[in-house]
Amino acid sequence: PDKVARWAGNATQAAARGSKLTGQLLTFSRQQRLEARPIAVGGLLEGMTELLRNSVGPTVELQVEAAADVGTVSSDPTQLELAILNLAINARDAMPSGGTITVQAERAGDEVAIRV
Repeated sequence: PDKVARWAGNATQAAARGSKLTGQLLTFSRQQRLEARPIAVGGLLEGMTELLRNSVGPTVELQVEAAADVGTVSSDPTQLELAILNLAINARDAMPSGGTITVQAERAGDEVAIRV
């Protein structure tokens, strides 16, 4: 039962990632409009932590840190996730022997800073 539940969870996550990728490809090809809306940065990072872990692989330690008061940004959520994911993958590729990637989000005055 535990194995089946884990497999079902993995299948659900894979389907969600496939759906996101399709959306990203459509946006890239300009067939889908970008829709900027308020995004809770902490929630976005929390929601994509597992995707980031799977993407950077086992030789890289991943740390995701979002300040409690980080707040929201106005962005297309898919594009923001794609930007963070691409930065994490580039950081992984820059460390062929492994290392640590830290994704940090904090408030900087009236702005939100996201660092990878």
